[in-house]
Formats: sequence, structure tokens, C-alpha cells
Amino acid sequence: MRVWERLQLAFYSPFGTLLLLVFIAFIFLCLLYFFLLWRKKKSDHLAYLNSAYYEKAETILAKYRCKGRPLIDLFGRRSIVDYSLVCLIPPPDLVNAQILDRWNLFLHEESELVHPAFARQVYLENRSCMISLQSGLLSDQARHLPNFRHCFWDSTLSLSIREGALLELASALSLLHSLKTENGRPLYHGILLPSLLFLKEDREIVIADTGIAFAFGAQCVHERFKQLRGKDLPIERYRALELLEEEIMLSPEQKDLALLDQVGPCSDFYAFGALAVSVFTAKRFVSDSKIDWKVVPASWHLFLQRCLSLNPKERPKDFKELEWLLSVPEFALTHQKTLAKYSQEEKMMEWKELPQLMEQLKKEAQDLDKSFIRGKTALMQNNFSLAKKHFNDLIVKEPHNGYGYAYLAISYYEMGEHAQAQHYYEKAKSLDVKAAREYREYLTFRI
Repeated sequence: MRVWERLQLAFYSPFGTLLLLVFIAFIFLCLLYFFLLWRKKKSDHLAYLNSAYYEKAETILAKYRCKGRPLIDLFGRRSIVDYSLVCLIPPPDLVNAQILDRWNLFLHEESELVHPAFARQVYLENRSCMISLQSGLLSDQARHLPNFRHCFWDSTLSLSIREGALLELASALSLLHSLKTENGRPLYHGILLPSLLFLKEDREIVIADTGIAFAFGAQCVHERFKQLRGKDLPIERYRALELLEEEIMLSPEQKDLALLDQVGPCSDFYAFGALAVSVFTAKRFVSDSKIDWKVVPASWHLFLQRCLSLNPKERPKDFKELEWLLSVPEFALTHQKTLAKYSQEEKMMEWKELPQLMEQLKKEAQDLDKSFIRGKTALMQNNFSLAKKHFNDLIVKEPHNGYGYAYLAISYYEMGEHAQAQHYYEKAKSLDVKAAREYREYLTFRI
């Protein structure tokens, strides 16, 4: 019998059929393995390339629970952990001892960033890898808050909302620029892009990734954008297009390799100017020569033009030039509305034939008015301890008065007790969002 005939008989035998099924199963498992490997590489490319490094990082983050698929951003792998924090882990080729030192220097100074606009960093003491954990960037449903691109490119938003957000940003940057590390380096943001600035439901802004560009340094930021333009970064396609659109808002010295030594707080002023133009015009910033200044409020022209100067030395040194905004009606102090509320309640009581109750309410309202006015007067005279006393009296008499808590927070802030100020600000916000805005606007006007 020929060999071929024997093979045919073996193939059609029960044993041959079994071998064929095993071979088919083996091929199927191989294909499945390579498919899953491809899926892992595509969904988490950085972890695939640097498995040992990211396994070490995940060990440090063992107590936090991850949510959803990680995304690749400009500076590394970004994910949501514990349903409340945004985690950024840069790849090992970006991180060295010098960058880790700058990152830890920033984290030590981060406790001084008591402005509510900054996303808070959760400090993790480690010297093996760089991990950024930020709170305040997610909604209650563990989704990212809408950023400036989504909010302020809507032309229906009022001018007061736009100006309020920019003033709040100016106030936060003013505080950031006033801080220095232990070795004397001034802090700055470095990547003030619309996609990294978020807006809460109560119109409060949140600034993300503070300290990231400072830690990596100007040369690294320059190199990352260069790689992005050359399509050499393993980054999400949508995010890459978004960043390429926003790169124009970076200062000229950040784009020129020969001028990188000039990068610092002055670079934030250029980005602020570009961002303000984008917010006012509700359009993407293209260049300083293609701005429709008719749409931008006239009061802002001089300051924004100086911000957009190509020469860093010609830009503003601080935000004091914006103090004129105190006279803008939308940002005027609104405690008169509170006093008007009491008078309206008194008038309603007059309609009822309860004279003794009316007199009691009238007396209580007068006492509250006196405490409020005396507290405001003490604040204007910089007598913050006396102001604290009067506003304490006010909230004792009326525990649900949001304005009392807001101005008590201001008093504590001026006395340097920032933790107490934040506590009373949160209390004011829980009672009356409009009242809590007094605290935030006070910090804005303080620049």
C-alpha cells in the first residue's frame, strides 16, 4: 500500500480525526492569543512597552481602584482611579532623577496653593516613579468636567461669566507665581491650554496638571510637542488633534529651542492672553494678528495686547493692572441684596396682623445688619480679627446665612489660617452658591 493511501486511512480513522481537532484548536488559541495581545497593545500601549515600570506604579497605587480604559496623553498614561481621582503616570523614558526632584519640590510647595481653582494633588512619597493624582476634575458620576473648549466656545454665554472665569484664573495664577521652591525657582503652570481648564456646574473653574510642565522642564515640553507634530507619540488620535490645535497658545519662547531658558511665569501671561481672546471671541485662537478686537471688551485690550507680546520682557509682571475690574457692576459686592431680603420679609410681615412678631423680626434683622456692616467695615480697615468676631456673631445668630460664612472665610484667609478659610468657604457653598462666590471674587480682586 502506498504512503499516501496509508495517510488517507489514518486521517479518516477516529485517531486521525482527534488529531485534526487538536490541531484546529491549537490554531484557534494561537490566533486568540495574538488578538488579545494586539488589543492590549492598542488599548494600553505604554504599559505594554514598559510592563515592569507600570506594574511597579500600580503596586504603589494598590489601594486605589481603576475605572475604565487608560488613555495616552501628552505626558503619559492617564486614567481614573477610585472614581474621584485622575491619575497620570509618565513613561520611564521621560522620568529621571532631576525631574523627580523638581516634582517633589513642587509637591512640597503645593500645600501653599490654597486657591480653590487648583486641582489638588494627592501626595505620594516615592522615589522610583512619578505619579500625579489629582482631585476635583471629575463630576459625581466619575466623568470629566466640561473643559473650556466645550464651555466657552458657546457664544450664548454671558460676558459676566466669561470675565468671572478669567478673573478667577488670573487670581490663581497670581498666587502660583508668588511661590518659589526651596532652591528659589519661581513656580509657573507652563501648559495653560483650554482642554486642561475645567468648569463646574456652579461656574467655578478647575486648573489641571499644575506642576507637570514645571517638573519636566521647558525642553521636555518642547520635545513632546515636536514629537506630537511628527506623529511619533503613541497618543489617542482625538487628543493629538486637540493638542495640535491648542499648541498655538503656548508662548513663542516655548516653541523656540534657542529661547527655552526664558520660559517661566512670563509664558503663562502669553497663554492667559491667548486664552482670554479665545474665551471672549468664542473661537479658537489662531494668532495675535487675527484677533477680532471688536468682540473683546475694550477694557481688556491693553492688558491682553501686552500679554501677547512676542518679547517676554514686555509682558505684564503681575495681574495688578486688572484691578480696575472692581468697578464692573457684575462683580460688585452683593451684600446689599441680603439686606434687601430682610426688608422684604419685614414688609410681608406687616401684611399680617402680628405686630409683636413683626417687631421681633425687625429687631433681629437690624442686629444681623449691624454685625454684617461692622464686619465689612473691619475688613476694609484691615482689622481682620475684629471682622472675624463680627461675622462669628452673625452666624451664631443666623446659622444658615451663607454670606456670613463667606465673609468669615475671607477673614480667616487674611489672617493666614487657610484651612479654616477653606472650611467656612465650603460651608457657605453648601448653603448658598451665590454667597460662596463672594469669597472667590474677593480672592480674584485681591490680585
